[in-house]
Amino acid sequence: MHQTKRGTKLATRSTRLKLEIGIRVQEPLSRGCYLVYRRPSNSSNNANGKWSVCWVNPKTKIQTRKTIGIADDFRKANNKTILTYTQAKDKAIEWFEEKSNQFCDKVDETIPNSTYTVADALEDYLKDGERRGMKGANKTRMSANAWIIPTLGSMLLSELTRVQLESWLDTIAATPHRIRTKIGGEPAYAPPPTTEDEKRARKDTANRILSILKAALNFAVDHHLTEVTDPSWQKVKSFRGTSTSRIRFLNLNEQVRLIEACSPEFKNLVRGALLTGCRYGELTRLQCKDYSPNSGIPTIFVAESKSGKPRHIVLTAEGASLFAELTVRKENPDDLIFTNSAKRIKRTNTGDGWLESD
Repeated sequence: MHQTKRGTKLATRSTRLKLEIGIRVQEPLSRGCYLVYRRPSNSSNNANGKWSVCWVNPKTKIQTRKTIGIADDFRKANNKTILTYTQAKDKAIEWFEEKSNQFCDKVDETIPNSTYTVADALEDYLKDGERRGMKGANKTRMSANAWIIPTLGSMLLSELTRVQLESWLDTIAATPHRIRTKIGGEPAYAPPPTTEDEKRARKDTANRILSILKAALNFAVDHHLTEVTDPSWQKVKSFRGTSTSRIRFLNLNEQVRLIEACSPEFKNLVRGALLTGCRYGELTRLQCKDYSPNSGIPTIFVAESKSGKPRHIVLTAEGASLFAELTVRKENPDDLIFTNSAKRIKRTNTGDGWLESD
């Protein structure tokens, strides 16, 4: 219930102008809700003060402040930007009621669940990510289904321990990487990692999977979906020194041998990668309109990159010749540059597959 009595310090212009410049004065309207007045300290004595509101979240105790208007100290009120005390209080009460309703709705939706599992946390996290347009949500879901849910999915968040999670992480690092199989087929694995670079790569993969798990579990805590107050997973450290791999470039002879070993249409994709430096997904999304031979500086426009930022790539004469050859017979500017008429698997759900031609 908000107060209705007039404040003794803020109600009139004369009492407000007696207040010390630069000092913020708060008048409680109800528990955790304050109408605030302050005269600016970096201006003349004839400067109007400002009205603001301060709301204290009853659960987290975090304060939220917002300016709602200018006081009518030296200018006539208009009940929009310049407010009397009464107008400011009415506006503050309206804002507090809206804020309170938002908080109550959020609490109703996020009652902590004592039977909340790791699989539940992953599902809620991914659904929220898909709603927000998370990049790579489908790939994240596949990683979770392959490496997290089979081992940890049925476990309650309150039962997770640091030792258990570290053991799980070590197991992933020591497990060979999976080999792509037919849809619905049994999972297949490469030989166990033996070289230092192979071991580094597996640890790097384990770190990325740990990041997915931590993000999902932290999401559950932040949204009050679990009663866990001392998350054990936050104490689990990722492997160090895994992001630096040995960089090796193919020499000219190796590039020629690679291209000659490819099928005709995949050969174009490989040539495109060698001549542009684009990733597989970037190449397969290229459309005819992304190739520009104009102004004597031929370019390729990559609208969606791994970093999320678009970029232009200047082509060499050989690169321009390849893209001119691939686009010259296509009349629709929205046609894909790289297509596959061999009827390979269509991966339109991710948008980054090697699509078959029409």
